[in-house]
Amino acid sequence: MGARGRVLVGSLAVTSLVGYGCLFYAYSVLLTPMARDLGASPTRVTFAMTLCTLASAGTAVLAGRWIDRRGGRGLMTAGSIGATLLLAAASQVDDLMTLYLVWAGIGVTWALVLYEPAFAVIVPRLPAERRALALLTVTVVGGFASTIFLPLTGALVEHLGWRETLLWLAAILGVVTIPLHFVAVPDGPATSRHQHHPSKAVIAETLRRPRFWLYAVAFTANSSVVTTLGIQLVSILRDLGHSTTVAASIAGLIGLLSVTGRIAITALQRWTQPIGVVCGLFVVQGLALGLLPFVGRATVGAVLCVVTVGLGFGVATVTRPALVAQHFGTRHFGTVAGMLSTSAAIGATTVPLVVAALRGAAGSVIPVEVCASLFALAGLLLFTSTRTAATAVGD
Repeated sequence: MGARGRVLVGSLAVTSLVGYGCLFYAYSVLLTPMARDLGASPTRVTFAMTLCTLASAGTAVLAGRWIDRRGGRGLMTAGSIGATLLLAAASQVDDLMTLYLVWAGIGVTWALVLYEPAFAVIVPRLPAERRALALLTVTVVGGFASTIFLPLTGALVEHLGWRETLLWLAAILGVVTIPLHFVAVPDGPATSRHQHHPSKAVIAETLRRPRFWLYAVAFTANSSVVTTLGIQLVSILRDLGHSTTVAASIAGLIGLLSVTGRIAITALQRWTQPIGVVCGLFVVQGLALGLLPFVGRATVGAVLCVVTVGLGFGVATVTRPALVAQHFGTRHFGTVAGMLSTSAAIGATTVPLVVAALRGAAGSVIPVEVCASLFALAGLLLFTSTRTAATAVGD
């Protein structure tokens, strides 16, 4: 990786860290004081994040296609400016409807500044042998967003209140991400313009390939479970008899183990195909989660299950772009990756709602088994994709 490549990867790693911290993780800390101040229930305030995710899903393909055709500098810089202004605007909201509108706008900026656009910029510009390390660098650094920004946001809220905290987060986001996106991200397409086909042709060709649908359903199932457990795991562990402190401590292992899993899967690519390892991980995660209601009442059993599940958390983040590049080529990487991202985001907004309803109606066992089944389904579909004949689009 040359000097320019290192600057690009390092810059996007930093912007991903700050972007996820300010635009995603901070919301969980802001939610309660925001709901109290707006006189709304936490559930209604949480719906803003659902709209945010859906808005991101609706923008992902367009953003990916833009990067394929014009490069990422203008798009990512505009996204950083927009996200900064919208965070500042969020500090002034006085009613739910305005909150929903502002956070839906922030969802659009997710598709312009977070992992997916970063990968769409990086993958076509690096040789295949350098991509794994580049993606690992971005996701490992980005993986510390919760570690840094959850306590930082908590401290700011405690001393300044949620409105001033949003202004500080907006300042941090703008100061860090706007100049890095403008200076470090290349302008123009990674390949010559004559290689690009009309968007509709690329999308239609992709949709005709069985491998795309296998990947779409597999990664949607996986992202749905990851999001659901992020919301429900502490509550599920409490239902199994653990105190809130113990449940939160056990659940917190997932973040640490997800980074470990990403490093391991990248290292294993030297000796084996990553898709085989990921298939196995998804199936093992399903088995561990399926056992949780039966062995999770004991602390040791709960820890073992969560550790096993945690090792596979985040693996899809580094595997999905690698598989897209391998089987669909890099000329239209942003478009295809955006299509998969849209599918995964829709699943991540709907499945947690279904699981929450099941948990409310039937206790913790059924939701856990649903999540376990989705993990196993993801592994089975990825395994099936390795047996599916498909002609990759060349680089």
